Amino acid sequence: NNQTLISAHPGQCLLFVDGLRFDIARRLVAMAEERQLQVNMNWRWAGLPTVTATAKPAVSPIAGKLSGNLTGEDFIPEVSQVNLLLTTDRFRKLLMEEGYQVFINSFETGDPNKPGARGWTEFGEFDRLGHTLQSGLAAHIDNQLELVLDRIQDLLEAGWKQVRIITDHGWLLVPGGLPVMKLPKYLTESRWTRCAAIKPGTRVDVPTAGWFWNAYQHFAFAPGVCCFVKGN
Repeated sequence: NNQTLISAHPGQCLLFVDGLRFDIARRLVAMAEERQLQVNMNWRWAGLPTVTATAKPAVSPIAGKLSGNLTGEDFIPEVSQVNLLLTTDRFRKLLMEEGYQVFINSFETGDPNKPGARGWTEFGEFDRLGHTLQSGLAAHIDNQLELVLDRIQDLLEAGWKQVRIITDHGWLLVPGGLPVMKLPKYLTESRWTRCAAIKPGTRVDVPTAGWFWNAYQHFAFAPGVCCFVKGN
C-alpha cells in the first residue's frame, strides 16, 4: 500500500521541479536566503527506478491512489480504482479531486484566497535541458535557478502563504559521457539510459531492484555510474 508522503496544508502551494538534484537544491536555498526568503530543507529517497514516470507520482499528493501491476516498458503506475495507466490528464484530475488547484502555465498563480486553498504547479527545465543539451546543461543551472526563484516570488506575492518545492530525482553528468554497460536487447522489454524492464523469466548479469510501485516487479539497473546507452 503506497502512502501519500506529501500533501499541502491550506495556503500552501506545491511547486514541482523535475530533476532538482540535491546539490542544485542546496544552491537554490542559498540564493533564496539572499533574497530574504525563509527556507527550510529536507530530503528523502527517490522512488526506484529514478525516472520521472515512477518518481514524480511518488512525491505527489495522489500517491495513495496509485499502484503497480506490471512495470511495463515505461515504469508508469496505475490509478488503483480503475486499473488505467496514469496519464498527465488523470494525474491532474486526481489532484483536483483531492482539492488542489492545478495550474501549469508559468504565468498562472491560481486563487490563494479561496477558503482552504491548496495548489499544485510545475516549473523548471533541468530534466529537459539535461536530455537535450547533455553536458551543456551545466552552463544553464544558475539561470534556471533564478527563474525558479522568480516563480516562487510570484506565487508568494499572489498570496500563497508558503511554497513547498518538491522534486522526483537527481541526475548524473560526466564530461565525455558515462561508462557503458552492455545489456543484451533480447533480455529486455525496454531499455532506458540507466534502467531496463526485464522480460519475464530472463536472468540478467546486472543488478536488479524492486519497482517502487510493486516490489515484486523487478527491473535491471546499471551499476555505479554506468549506463546502458552509449553516448550519454
